[in-house]
Amino acid sequence: MVPYVLDRHGEPLLLLSPLSQHTKNIDAQAHCCLTLTQPGDGDVQQRQRLTVLGDVARTEPGDDAQRYFRYFPQSRSYHEQLGFVFYRFTSVRLHWNG
Repeated sequence: MVPYVLDRHGEPLLLLSPLSQHTKNIDAQAHCCLTLTQPGDGDVQQRQRLTVLGDVARTEPGDDAQRYFRYFPQSRSYHEQLGFVFYRFTSVRLHWNG
């Protein structure tokens, strides 16, 4: 599970550690999915959810980095001091389960 913000084109922007297994997996195979669930308690399988299939690639976020840091201010030090890298998720297909 990772936080994200939408970039100026509406695509998710992620800040990931190069040491994490999910980042290593993405670097090896760019295809992945992002699942958004309806908030609530109880069985997640009973909630409405959107699964977005797509590709993830390292990116230079430009102005979108400031947007990311505005929503997640503590992440600035991850990027500047710990070498976390920005990735952009490009949506290919959506699946709604409601």
